[in-house]
Amino acid sequence: MDKIKYFQENGKLGFWYGLKAWLIPKKIVAKGEEAIKRYAKERVRRYDEEESRKAANRRAQYIKTNFEISTTFEKKQLRGRIIYSKEKNILVVRLEKPIAMETLFTYGNGFASAMAGHRVFQESKILTLTDGAINDAKDELIDLYKNWKNRDAVALAERLNKS
Repeated sequence: MDKIKYFQENGKLGFWYGLKAWLIPKKIVAKGEEAIKRYAKERVRRYDEEESRKAANRRAQYIKTNFEISTTFEKKQLRGRIIYSKEKNILVVRLEKPIAMETLFTYGNGFASAMAGHRVFQESKILTLTDGAINDAKDELIDLYKNWKNRDAVALAERLNKS
């Protein structure tokens, strides 16, 4: 939880919580420091609850995502899906044809990725994947296919690494 930081502006008392600021009503200020602290803590608690509820609603909408994707690799048509996983807060890429496999796919996960513009969903259109997420998911389809195609060599490498 961010710390509450108090300030005054033109004789009015207020507080910051993260990037959000509120002014404290005069009737609360008149009751003293303990009343001010209780007011600020309660306001922050309600704010956090509201933000958590909004985030849960967004996640509930994202869970409904199920995007068909396809690409070609070595003259082979690969078809699959991108599915948002609410539990893991990541994408799952599922290769459906020519074989069935899936992998967890992290894209645009974290502050640094967001600052670099790597976002899973378009900001203006909830439930619409960005071109970057779609293109990287297609690359994941190709990687899944390559792993399946080279499964004997992959299995051998895994056995050698265990010994």
